[in-house]
Amino acid sequence: MSELNTKLDDLIANGVALDLFEAKQALMLLDHLGLNAVAINTKGFGRIFGQLQTTIERSFVLMLCRLFEHEVRDYKIRSIPTVLEFLDENRETLKIIDRPRIVKFLEQRGGSKTSFNELADKDLTSALVSEFQSILPISNGGAQALSGTISKLQTLRNKSVAHHEVVEISELPSVKRYDTDALVEGANEFINVVSPSYLAVHHDLDRDVNKTESSLGKLLRAAGVYS
Repeated sequence: MSELNTKLDDLIANGVALDLFEAKQALMLLDHLGLNAVAINTKGFGRIFGQLQTTIERSFVLMLCRLFEHEVRDYKIRSIPTVLEFLDENRETLKIIDRPRIVKFLEQRGGSKTSFNELADKDLTSALVSEFQSILPISNGGAQALSGTISKLQTLRNKSVAHHEVVEISELPSVKRYDTDALVEGANEFINVVSPSYLAVHHDLDRDVNKTESSLGKLLRAAGVYS
């Protein structure tokens, strides 16, 4: 693996993939705890699972913010914006391993398959970067709805999660589930296109989430929450 590929792999495997996994896992855990809230309370476990739910919700906010965080000054981070910046800066020398995957993605977004097939790797990378910048909350010209969701999550993180500011709960922004789902789905699409296309690496995050889900099921059955 070249030095550039090693750097890209580090940004994705040790950053984006980990944060996305924790976000997807958090959603799964919150769904199960919510669906079984009555049974959990009936069995007398409401206090402990309630605290776990609060902790998981905070982690979920942090993970989503980290996924779409921009670098500030000299603090190097691993996030979707930094991966896109890396691709753009190194487009002249980065080799694409799976061109059909990128072409198919761009075509599904309304592009012409023929024109994309004719592009050199550097130009295909530029097209990919531009597309993700337009559909994800990456830049000022990015998806406005998702940008609004990230802005709300960052406010929650700054005022309630990372810091305990003296602020009324009613003053904190509320975030809809379908908005956070859209962020997770966008990040998932990003990693499923970029990682195999440049690294030939497939991150099966759902498989790992399913393992956690299976463990949770065993715990809830042992506690008598599941029959």
